[in-house]
Amino acid sequence: MLTQEIKEIVKWTLVVFTTGFIGYFGKYLGKLIISKFHNQKSIKSKYEYKIEKKKLKLEKKKLKLKEKLEKC
Repeated sequence: MLTQEIKEIVKWTLVVFTTGFIGYFGKYLGKLIISKFHNQKSIKSKYEYKIEKKKLKLEKKKLKLKEKLEKC
């Protein structure tokens, strides 16, 4: 009877630890996946920012050339 209770205690302890282990690493894996999507989004937005910056520079140059042409 005592050995059967010990077996039950060990069994449920292992079940609880296994569940915790799976839950922890599932949560960790979820965070990794979300961070990968987040990093891709931020890389894309950095790229778009650089393009916008170049467009603004070109626009300023275009305006300066128009002003020079109008003065002549």
